[in-house]
Formats: sequence, C-alpha cells, structure tokens
Amino acid sequence: MPMRPTPAAPPAPRRVPLGHRVRAVARVACYLVFAFALASGLALRSVWADVKESALGVGRELAAFGDLGAGAHVVRLNGEPLLVASTTTEAPIDAVLDRLAVACRAHAGGLDLEVERLPEALAAPLRPRVASGEALGIVRQQSEHEGMIACLAHEGQGGYAALVERLRAFSATGDLASVGKLRYVYAERRDARTHVVAVWTEAALRIGRIVPLDGVEPPGDEPRGAPRPEGARRILSASVEGAPHAVHLFDVPGAPDAAVEAYAARLPALGWSPARATSGEVPAGRVFTQAGADLWVVGAARGDRSVVTLVEVGAR
Repeated sequence: MPMRPTPAAPPAPRRVPLGHRVRAVARVACYLVFAFALASGLALRSVWADVKESALGVGRELAAFGDLGAGAHVVRLNGEPLLVASTTTEAPIDAVLDRLAVACRAHAGGLDLEVERLPEALAAPLRPRVASGEALGIVRQQSEHEGMIACLAHEGQGGYAALVERLRAFSATGDLASVGKLRYVYAERRDARTHVVAVWTEAALRIGRIVPLDGVEPPGDEPRGAPRPEGARRILSASVEGAPHAVHLFDVPGAPDAAVEAYAARLPALGWSPARATSGEVPAGRVFTQAGADLWVVGAARGDRSVVTLVEVGAR
C-alpha cells in the first residue's frame, strides 16, 4: 500500500531581507520626513539662531539618506512640490556655499542697494549685516566639517517696499513663492570630497497645506490598498514622484502600542500578510507585505494621543 505523502507545512511568513526592504523603508521615511521638517520650519521658526540650527540639522539628516538615487527628486508634501538632489564634489565647503551665496545676493530684490540709499548714520550699522547676508534674508551656518545656506530668491530691484508687498501676498495666500523661490544647500566634508544636498522650489509652495495652523486636515493622498487608522486625522502624506514609496502620518487617539496593534489586526482581512523581520530591524512597529509591496506601521506618543506612521515601499 503506497504511503500517503506527508502534508506540506504551511509556509512561514516571508522574511524581509536585511538591508534591502525594511532598511529601505526606514531610509525613505526619514528622507521624506526630514524634507517635511525643512518645509515646516519655514513656517514655524522665527528666531534667527533657531532657523540656522534647525536648517543645519535638517541638512545633516537629509545627507544621511541622500544616496537614494542620482538626479533630482520631486518630493511632494501634502501635494506641494519640493525638489531634492544630492551629489559629491572635490570643492571645499566654503566654495560650495559661496556659490549659492552669490546667487542669493543676485536675487535679493535690491535690498543691498536700499541700505546704501540710507543716510550714513543709518547705513553704517547695517553694512555688516548686508555683508553677512542676514539683512538680505540669507541664512548661513558653517563649521569646519559642515555648513548650510538658504534664501528665498526673487527677481526685481524693488527693495523693502516690494518685500512688504510680497509678505502681504504671502499672508493672504500662504504661498511661499509670493516671497521668493526656496534655495537651500547643505554641504558636509567626507574624506577628500564634499557631499552636497540641495532643496529648492520652482513653483508654488503653499505652506498652509504642509503645516496647517488651524488643526484642519491638510490635502494629501491616502495609503494605497490600506485603510487609515480608526478615528485618525492625517498630518502628512509624502511621496517621491516616479518612485513606489510614500509616507503617511496620522494623529490617532490612545497609546501608540494599542494603536499599532488595532491597525495591524485589520490588515490580514485586506490581503496583507505579516512579514517577519529580525529583532531590532523595525523598532516599535510591524511590517506587512502584499503583491510585492511592503507596509511598515509604526507608532509614537504625542501627548495623550499617538502618531501612527504608515510607510509604503514597493510597486502595487
């Protein structure tokens, strides 16, 4: 009598390859969230020293994830576009930052000329600030190993009167382009080369859509093939054009662990399977897979509420 074949064991959950997919999730998430931090900093920072330190820190973090691919990437934050690019050069940090400083001064709207029209008693104390760029709206911070520079570039030579009109337009529309086009460069010296990350805009950048100040949910995209958490308000949706990656941040009630577990419990019914990852690869989170795509679910405390982050990586 022939022996019956031993039933095959059920397949084990697919293991997410170390350094390939789960780490890719982390890199994409940080890349997008730090771009969000830079844009939101434009709206929320007011103290000059804080602007410098925050912009330097954002550049530092972007540089850590700047090898996602060659060329410029269009990053959309709640639908608003930022362009981000990364490269290396033999030029020292000074030369890299000086190059943008020249461009920023050439597009400062005639603010430097305005100072020279003032009486000498008023112009004299302002000249050091013009020389440093501070009076022209140029933010620069630099050390031996790293540095950043940023400005809002615009055409024309209207001086402070035109600047006041642009600020009024920004107040009415929330569009940063009313004031100028964002120009930001971070440079870090590594061995004999300088790693450069650039962020800039060429079109409208409606800050109110990126960082709503009235608590209203901003415009944005929902996760593909996955629901939003129960009772959630979306804070951010971010993506890289042409890449199958996206990050979604949701404000939810309750503790982060409970919020993540409640969300994870809903996914199998929608075709998502748990993906086993090595301990420590995905701290405070869960990973699911479906049709070649990965979904990383992470929770973090936010006062008496939580933020649940959904990171999508892979084609769907």
